Amino acid sequence: MCASADETTTFVFDSRVAVGAVDFQPGGRLADWALGQEGLRLHVSPKGDYLPGERVKVTVRFADGAAPASASFWLVGHASRGTRRVEVFRQPRPPDVLKKERDEA
Repeated sequence: MCASADETTTFVFDSRVAVGAVDFQPGGRLADWALGQEGLRLHVSPKGDYLPGERVKVTVRFADGAAPASASFWLVGHASRGTRRVEVFRQPRPPDVLKKERDEA
């Protein structure tokens, strides 16, 4: 999703995110980020020099132990079209169902 410098993108999850389970690659390209107290919101603000086309991978791990255990997103720099709110709906499923879907794909 698009992210603009100095504008916050908020991720809203329907499952709790584990404390300390948010990873950014490459690190250091975000001015600020915070996980909400209930582990359902993640606020991300790119630095002012975040360039159009620049990419940062955001990975979150969920707290409930169900599969899928994590989700990854790409923040792509855009001069003016930053995404303000991303709602993430997770449908936990047994691992064997996920493996079958992966194999079929």
